[in-house]
Amino acid sequence: MAPMADKPDVSQEEIRKAFQNPIGQEPIRKIAEGKKTAAIAVDALGKEGVAGVAMPSPYSSKASLEDARLLAKNLGIRFLTIPISEIFQAYLNTLSTPFKGLKANVAEENIQARIRGNILMALSNKFGWLVLTTGNKSEVSVGYCTLYGDMAGGFAVLRDVLKTRVYELAQFKNERAGRPVIPQNVFTKPPSAELRPNQKDEDSLPPAGRGTGPRSRPRGSRCPESPGVSLPVPVPERSARKRI
Repeated sequence: MAPMADKPDVSQEEIRKAFQNPIGQEPIRKIAEGKKTAAIAVDALGKEGVAGVAMPSPYSSKASLEDARLLAKNLGIRFLTIPISEIFQAYLNTLSTPFKGLKANVAEENIQARIRGNILMALSNKFGWLVLTTGNKSEVSVGYCTLYGDMAGGFAVLRDVLKTRVYELAQFKNERAGRPVIPQNVFTKPPSAELRPNQKDEDSLPPAGRGTGPRSRPRGSRCPESPGVSLPVPVPERSARKRI
């Protein structure tokens, strides 16, 4: 991994233009699902141009929500909390007949991600905000993301950034600020989608510090979210990523 000093020098104005659409929509972020993305957005647009939304489910940890609130406070951005537990239960009730007798699996996990995607797009339509998606290159390359869930949005900020580099960028942000703008807990706790009890990203992916790029794709699998990537044995759409 190249040191951060070797990263391309892109001006703030260039980043700002990449974020904004021609009519100047204001970006909105699933802040607890993309703390590092939110920090990048604030650097590019200023705190007035970014909002954060936490959408806790029955499996969201108290620590994740606290981290999201603390980051929003540190960044000085607007922060909304919209719980999804009742909506999720309504889905389960609606699907109780066809799902009867079947164990919970990725279907129930991805319902939560899609509820969040719908809420964010509703806010986008109502207020003219641009939703920033959360997936990095490591996750998207192996299909560790949810169609119509955390893939829903208008701009994928981290689409070409490996997960290890995302952590380096977050650390660089804190070093440059001279304080932990991004809470330290984000760096120390195991990443988790928190879509089922005791879930960790490492259950499905290698740890972020040990190579999570495209080369770490499970042997004999295909990427369900990337039709152009085809390998012998199909795997189910992931247990979708991210936190609140």
